[in-house]
Amino acid sequence: CKVSKKEIRMFVAIAHFGNIFDIVMTLNALSLGAVEMNPIMDAAISVSPWFFVAVKLIIFTFAIALLAKRQPKWLKFVAGVYSLLAAWHCVVLYVITNHSLT
Repeated sequence: CKVSKKEIRMFVAIAHFGNIFDIVMTLNALSLGAVEMNPIMDAAISVSPWFFVAVKLIIFTFAIALLAKRQPKWLKFVAGVYSLLAAWHCVVLYVITNHSLT
């Protein structure tokens, strides 16, 4: 299954947007009392929020660039996963904020 350069750019952009949204929502959820479940990211956040952001951006950028070059057919899947993750963050934020208001 051949993936066009236009599709690669689009799915890379969606994945990067999803990653940035994940960063913002994770930091927001953590500030409201949530716990980071990924041990690598938990270690990064324990250093500082900026270190967490840097680690997440560097790892993700390297991984998505490698995927785009070697297995571009998987970019659609990654973009879909990050879209679902964005929806999950919205649900979690809704639950956290409504729970804390009662």
